[in-house]
Amino acid sequence: YKRQAVIGVIGSRRCSAYGLLHAKQFSKLIASSGGLVVSGGARGIDAAAHAGALDAQGVTVLVKAAPPEVEYPQETTALRRHILEAGGAIVTEYAPGKPFFCDYHVRNRLMVGMTLGTCVVEAPQRSGALISANLARSQGKDLFAVPSSIRNTKNVGSLELIRKGAVLVTHAAELLEEYTGRFAGMLDICLLYTSDAADD
Repeated sequence: YKRQAVIGVIGSRRCSAYGLLHAKQFSKLIASSGGLVVSGGARGIDAAAHAGALDAQGVTVLVKAAPPEVEYPQETTALRRHILEAGGAIVTEYAPGKPFFCDYHVRNRLMVGMTLGTCVVEAPQRSGALISANLARSQGKDLFAVPSSIRNTKNVGSLELIRKGAVLVTHAAELLEEYTGRFAGMLDICLLYTSDAADD
């Protein structure tokens, strides 16, 4: 934590194109600023978050709900290999060869514990991402959420988090502004805005 801002970027597997876009964009900008993106490796928002960090040639950590040798979930096998090839890491509480049940409470507790803050990009009313949000609160970690239209049923959970006190963020720079004091000279917020404009 003394050298790098570690941020969790999470959300629903069954997400919208809006959610995928913002997960990838937020993570790309966090990684390009020197931050480290942590997520859960599932399809949807998690996979987009990891991909965004990799697009920025950044480091990302995937927290897995299975032993190291188990290719789970199958949909993100290639992504896990890419993360390792790029110098990232895959971590799990399950020992090699140990029988397992995918308990996402265990994975999410570890994932949140590794971070300074967690950003929920898109989550419906019932979502594993909300488990992580509650864990962030209980661990005293920062909690952020990305808003959307009130008619977007895939993001009702995130809107509820905002109503209950999560910090509303519409840009990665707004999130990282929370940490500029702690990482003085390492997070260039102006550069983030400039990079975002260039991507548009």
